[in-house]
This record gives sequence, structure tokens and C-alpha cells, in this order.
Amino acid sequence: RNMESILDADGASLADVVKVTAHRSDISLFSRYNTTYASIFQKPFPVRTTVESGFADPKMLIELDCIAYVPKASAGSKKTAAKKSTAKKKKR
Repeated sequence: RNMESILDADGASLADVVKVTAHRSDISLFSRYNTTYASIFQKPFPVRTTVESGFADPKMLIELDCIAYVPKASAGSKKTAAKKSTAKKKKR
């Protein structure tokens, strides 16, 4: 769940994702990917582009990137809340 960790570090979540680009090594596994996608993201699902790609590492099945939108007020308040929480933990 690298994507989730990266989003969280910037005050966003999977619910803030508006677009996903997926590079798949084997497009015949699309049905499996579609089921997983639906279990990770909520309706209305983010727009997505899915393409078959060759990877340098043959063990790699998928590579994802995403675009998330968080209004400034929300992003700032989430970051502030996270900083306050961290500060409280340090004081103890």
C-alpha cells in the first residue's frame, strides 16, 4: 500500500484520488485487477487509464500512479492535525 502511505504523508487519502494510471504486464488479468480496484477505491471511482506494458523486472505485474485533489483548507487542516498529534506524542 505504498500509494496510501504517500497520500497520507501529504494529508490526502485514497478517497481524494481523482485519476489512476495502471500499467499491467498482462492485460488478460484485467478482471482480477478490476475486482481489486473496486475493493480499494470508493464510488464514484476515480477515472482510470489501464494499459499493457513491458517491465524491466519480469516479476512485476502492475505499476500504478495517481492524482489526488485535496482543497487547500482540507489539506492544511489535516497536516496541522497530524503535526499536533505528533507534537503531543513527543511531549509525553
